Amino acid sequence: MSDIASETHVQRNKIAAKPGRKPKEVWKFFTPIGQKKDGHQSCKCNYCPWSQTHGEPSSMEAHLALSCHKAPIDIKEKFLLIIKSRGFDGWTSPLGQSLYAFIIITPDRKEIIHSIKNFSANSHIANFLADEINEVITSVGVENFAAIVSDHAFACAAAKKIIAERYKHILPIRCIAHHVNLISTDICKTTFAKDIISKCQKIVKYFKQFHQAGEELREKITNEISGGRLKNYVVTRWTTAWDCTNSILRLEQTLKNILDETPEKLSAEVTKLIQSRSFFIDVEAVNTLLGPVKSVVKSLAFKTTLLSDCFVELIKLSQKIKLLPPVSDYDFKHKCIELFNKHWQEFDINLYLLAYLLHPNYRGKGLLPTVFRNIYLLAIKIWVNMGGGETSSAKLISQIRSFYLRDIEFDYPFSNNEDVITWWRMCNPVPDEENHIQKLALKILFITPHNARCERVFSILGWFTNKRRTKLKVEKLEAMAKLHIHYIMNA
Repeated sequence: MSDIASETHVQRNKIAAKPGRKPKEVWKFFTPIGQKKDGHQSCKCNYCPWSQTHGEPSSMEAHLALSCHKAPIDIKEKFLLIIKSRGFDGWTSPLGQSLYAFIIITPDRKEIIHSIKNFSANSHIANFLADEINEVITSVGVENFAAIVSDHAFACAAAKKIIAERYKHILPIRCIAHHVNLISTDICKTTFAKDIISKCQKIVKYFKQFHQAGEELREKITNEISGGRLKNYVVTRWTTAWDCTNSILRLEQTLKNILDETPEKLSAEVTKLIQSRSFFIDVEAVNTLLGPVKSVVKSLAFKTTLLSDCFVELIKLSQKIKLLPPVSDYDFKHKCIELFNKHWQEFDINLYLLAYLLHPNYRGKGLLPTVFRNIYLLAIKIWVNMGGGETSSAKLISQIRSFYLRDIEFDYPFSNNEDVITWWRMCNPVPDEENHIQKLALKILFITPHNARCERVFSILGWFTNKRRTKLKVEKLEAMAKLHIHYIMNA
């Protein structure tokens, strides 16, 4: 009996040991947590408290190379070389050219195209990107730069880090719009949201492909409904997920009227979806979440957006996720919270807290006392990199405390219609040479924390290089784009 039992046990182990891909080398430096869920393994860094619910090798490599301060130097250098070899998405012209735009934003929020370059023949590694950024910086003047803003692709993040180490006063900033886009994309990839959007797409496609049903819907929209037709979801344009779900909700009663009046024009699958009240409840839940995400990106893509605005809008978004109504998939809300927390950890949140503290309207309202130490340490670090010393650093922290407590020398009123930069320029409680908080605030609040202008430039280039203008040279495209921006800015 023991031999038979042993043989059976061996057979079970063979069945359980399913073949699969060999784990990447980065897993040697992480500890698996719990059991696999949906094919993903949770993990924790062996050197610091950082953890990830779904262990992604690329994110783990980036953590060791760029974020983990306790990892040995040789390990950091090893993975820095790995992520340096990774490219990041740029704009591709109709001729297949890889074009990159370098845009300068001045303190008064004017946008200037410095150059548009063709990197098609180059490998987009971090060292190459850092050299190109450095060329732009030196041509304008190192002292004139406060920050570099881009998305958080690995090569780009590594390039910004190289520049920040070379020029200590230049801050590497992650594009806030790209960050929120990633949150939205990950939400749309969850099983529940993906299923709901897929069902919405079935309804949209049916009314587009079948002429009788489509004509019936068009007539009713023209006569009864304002707001337009059913809208498609395009994966590469994440905001269309909200457009798609919102159009289904807006036309819910119209779709039901068509089902009641002409059921023969609808398929069994579409009929079942329109009859299901739970389907529309789930669509509303997804739409309720995607709506604030869309509004956050819109509100953060303005030229006047500040780092403090980013912090406020992210907090608002977190509250929307917490207040998400119950749906048929009980894990959906939990997964959305996990995704938000995952992307929150990727931020240097202390910089945003410092901007929130230095904003004359917010002044750190609601911040817990435990966070102030890290904010003060970051303020001192930035101040020292700006050329400050030990004595001036102590005065700076004293001034920040007085500003936070609204001491009489900083108790100036602030109107929501007032410009933050103007307010700080008029704030002169001490002589200019001792007004350290003003210098720090202007540096932090001058930064535009997104590269939406780059995306707009790419849209302009796409407009220029249509099917009839595929032979335009990059130099001419650059000149045309500069003229376009100049006339738009000075209209």
